[in-house]
Amino acid sequence: MSADDNDPVQTSFCKRCKAKAVDVLQCINCENCYHPSCAKYSANVNFLEIDKIMCYGELLHTPDTNN
Repeated sequence: MSADDNDPVQTSFCKRCKAKAVDVLQCINCENCYHPSCAKYSANVNFLEIDKIMCYGELLHTPDTNN
């Protein structure tokens, strides 16, 4: 059994750049993760507090209802 098998840390990937993230900001609604710099430059992220954000990713990617 390796040390990695017992590691409780979950690997997170940034929603904007798709790279592995260690220091992340997590959305309070959908739990998407962002690097702090990626969240700063993302148009669909609102900073609530220094470590809490709310993204609007689900609102921006709604399916088209025109048939």
